[in-house]
Amino acid sequence: MGFQLTSTDYWQVGLTLSLLVTPFCLCSIGLIMSSYIAHSKDFHTLTTALSKSINLDPLSKSLHYGSPRFRSILIPRLSATLVFPMFSIRKNMLDAGEYAAMPKGLKFRILSAFWLTAIGFVWILISAGMITFAD
Repeated sequence: MGFQLTSTDYWQVGLTLSLLVTPFCLCSIGLIMSSYIAHSKDFHTLTTALSKSINLDPLSKSLHYGSPRFRSILIPRLSATLVFPMFSIRKNMLDAGEYAAMPKGLKFRILSAFWLTAIGFVWILISAGMITFAD
């Protein structure tokens, strides 16, 4: 007999592959967006917009301010404060006026990168658990 598209084995393999490939794509897109923000003019816009909010002293002492490593560490740190702004404002990690005045496009890109990476990572964990415990 030949290969049939209605075979349940084919759909199970396709479903398994989509469950495994999709979260890696989401994480990759989120990481690429974060890298783009860190290495474009958006980084300068972000640091000037949140100049009172971010505490760069601990990072500045251990890393060079303009280095790619410093930027790659700073972007996720800032995105974590921007995801939950009310909590960050209450803990004095974020200034309410600077948050309101921050460019909306940049805020959207940072939050999109964070959520794509977070959703992809959680999806990977759930998929790995489902595959592990399915046997």
